[in-house]
Amino acid sequence: MFDICSMLGLENLHNPGVKPNEAAGRIQFFLFLLFFLFHPSQAKALQRTAKDSSNSITLYIFSGSDWCPNCLKLKQRVLDKENFQKKLQDSGIRIVVLDFPQKRKQDPEVVKFNRLMAEKFGFDGGFPTLVLYEPVKNTYIKFLYHNEDEESFHKLILNELNVLYE
Repeated sequence: MFDICSMLGLENLHNPGVKPNEAAGRIQFFLFLLFFLFHPSQAKALQRTAKDSSNSITLYIFSGSDWCPNCLKLKQRVLDKENFQKKLQDSGIRIVVLDFPQKRKQDPEVVKFNRLMAEKFGFDGGFPTLVLYEPVKNTYIKFLYHNEDEESFHKLILNELNVLYE
């Protein structure tokens, strides 16, 4: 009989020898797999994302695009700047905006994904919150935007990345 728990190594999660990060990584993969299996409409996008970014540092931005003043400033002062985008790309960092609009409707799958990511990273509702995620070690660091300009914000990201690698 096919035993997915054994295949994923989930049968021993209660064992004291299993490290919390290892257990969390296994559970995270299992949840991703469930999401993937039960949402075939997302299959191609998820496969492309997984292939393109399996080892990429990701900057997740929790944003309220249609109501949060600091989110709008971040977008205008930093994210919309081609130079900033190029610097991140050159640094091997990709950006994923997780938007939580109040006025604009979103596809239910996007809402579900954003909520999953909020749960994964312990998002507390402060906008904009930024999460720099390193997938190889499965570690992340959260920080906030405080009206930095493009150059200052890029330096902040690089500093946070150094902290993440310590």
